[in-house]
Amino acid sequence: MTAVPEYQPENLVPAVSTKDRLIGAAIDLSSEGRDRNISIRAIARKAGVTEGAIYRHFPGKDDLLQESYQRIAAKLIREKTALLERGGSFADLLRGWIRITLSFYDRNPAAFSYLLLRPPYPDCERSGNLNVQQDLLVFELIRRGKLEAVVREESIQLQRVMLDGLLVNIPRQIQTGQLKGSAMQFYGAVVDAAERLLLVDEALQGLRNSHMYPPLR
Repeated sequence: MTAVPEYQPENLVPAVSTKDRLIGAAIDLSSEGRDRNISIRAIARKAGVTEGAIYRHFPGKDDLLQESYQRIAAKLIREKTALLERGGSFADLLRGWIRITLSFYDRNPAAFSYLLLRPPYPDCERSGNLNVQQDLLVFELIRRGKLEAVVREESIQLQRVMLDGLLVNIPRQIQTGQLKGSAMQFYGAVVDAAERLLLVDEALQGLRNSHMYPPLR
């Protein structure tokens, strides 16, 4: 007699905790650009739970949003870390860095603001750690360019501040309504400005003359 094989479900999905469902709902709503206008009721409805369930896992809405933003921001840190680990020329790394940053804003404007524009919880230790990690990654990016001898001989701290300012200015202008559309539509202009800001003249001219790096405008 042939033994009947034990049934194994093909699409076995691990159960998602209520807390993770709440965080996922808050992330989905914040990615729609609703930021602090998100209501407890909207989060609960999105997660498929009662409003009371939120208070069993978080002291309040702001605490839920805080943890949600931290999870999204941690993903940005992982993407930038992976970019640097893959390596490549400084020109490639810089363009990849800018693309990751601007596209991250387009996907998660509220979390971008939390990490890079106007952190709503400046005294939060975990928020501070994310900002420190972000700063260290920028330092490493610029250091790679200096080792390649294509970045200007200026203070890395100054160059970090200037590059950060350049990258966050487009999202800031979009948030205030001074620019319209997605951040990624300004990718070419931001790359051009960043290369002019950081690269020595010879490296910049070499990029402009190379078929590998055509103008992005």
